[in-house]
Amino acid sequence: MVYSFILLAYFAESLAALAVKCKAFYLPLALIIFVLGSSFLQIGYSAPALARLLTESDNKAKNLAEQNMILANTRFIRENSHPGERILILVKDYYQGLYYGLADRPAAFNPGFIDLLWREDANRLRTFLITNVQTKVFYEPGNFVFYGDRIPELLSDLYEGVASNGQVLLLRRKRS
Repeated sequence: MVYSFILLAYFAESLAALAVKCKAFYLPLALIIFVLGSSFLQIGYSAPALARLLTESDNKAKNLAEQNMILANTRFIRENSHPGERILILVKDYYQGLYYGLADRPAAFNPGFIDLLWREDANRLRTFLITNVQTKVFYEPGNFVFYGDRIPELLSDLYEGVASNGQVLLLRRKRS
């Protein structure tokens, strides 16, 4: 459709000269009506696709399962922690901030996983997990993929599962 407007603009001068020479003023008018009429037909034909695009109904349907999982995990975190309580959430990097925000709980360890760029930050995280006594740890074993097996090994050695919603585990430090 864009090409018709480009061609119309390109040949407009020649078309106007031809119309004046032949005294046929209906020819340019007919061409303009044809181009505009076909664009209205195209809009009418594309209306269902445009409506889906504007309402994002396809995206909402595709993301419903993930949204329900996020809400269920957030509910689990909120039910097993208190407002203002510092917690540690070990999940996929792009879910971590989302869970902290939706659960309205502060992080016990900073920076978050997206910001962990330095090896010393990773070492600080391991040290935190080793020295932690009171902080609740929420761990999603199926999705946590940082540092290979080091963190999961530390967690299995030092922590025990207290509760689970089927995806996220609430871990507490084992008693010696």
